[in-house]
Amino acid sequence: MTELPNPTTHESWMDDAACLYTDPEIFFTDLHTNNALKICATCDTKIACLNYATRNNITEGIFGGVTAEQREEQKGVRYG
Repeated sequence: MTELPNPTTHESWMDDAACLYTDPEIFFTDLHTNNALKICATCDTKIACLNYATRNNITEGIFGGVTAEQREEQKGVRYG
């Protein structure tokens, strides 16, 4: 099993995330990237999610419909 990031705070937008009841593992394994991106595409909180990953320097997984590699390429960019 992949070791998932341990968020230090709960933010209100998380309660409205499309992935709320989804196994977080799919956002951290290459095998499930397409499924994770499909969930993110339907999510109303993806900008908040992406900003959360950026603010907390999360270097793994998909957040806000953006892969870790894409976040690294766009480092310093603010969304929303």
